[in-house]
Amino acid sequence: MTEQLKLANDVARKLGLPPTWPNLRTIEIALIFEMAQSGTSLHQAAETIIDCAWQFVRLRPRQLKDLGLTRYWPLNRFWFEDAIWQMFLARKATA
Repeated sequence: MTEQLKLANDVARKLGLPPTWPNLRTIEIALIFEMAQSGTSLHQAAETIIDCAWQFVRLRPRQLKDLGLTRYWPLNRFWFEDAIWQMFLARKATA
């Protein structure tokens, strides 16, 4: 198992997602994307995504609206596939 896949497994475990192959591959790709976008290490990318995920799931509908997010996305594989943490970071930075 590669370091990236091990880290994807850790992210899935910390966020309560089942470590299925589709979930792990999607999270692994999200980690690589975040690392490239932010210019940080793979471990820092994982921490950023985990932090955003926990902040995101705690938001109430009014807070989502204040950030300009028009709907709630469940924390699942598609949250990673659609790079919702990137949108969340961008909206939070301008709020």
